[in-house]
Amino acid sequence: MGFRTFDRIPVLIDIKINCNNMVVTGTLINISEHGMFIRTNRMPSPIQSQIDITIPLKDESIHISGKIVREENIQGYYNGVGVEVLNPPQNYLDFIDNLITVL
Repeated sequence: MGFRTFDRIPVLIDIKINCNNMVVTGTLINISEHGMFIRTNRMPSPIQSQIDITIPLKDESIHISGKIVREENIQGYYNGVGVEVLNPPQNYLDFIDNLITVL
């Protein structure tokens, strides 16, 4: 297993995932500039699939493109996905900076 370039920030944020014209919900568990872990029990795509993620905030929503890099199963039950963030938009990077400032 490789080392992460950026530390993950723990969060609990409800999000939406769009893949192959299917929308599923999940909970963002941790986040960094270039990755995140999403807890969800329903993911319609295999590893390496591209997905679109919407993070709803108070005044806006952040839209991110990502790629599923790992799936997590616990005792045979699907539990969530690790996502690589692709070309993070500035509002996403600002959001991460604000989280770091709060910590």
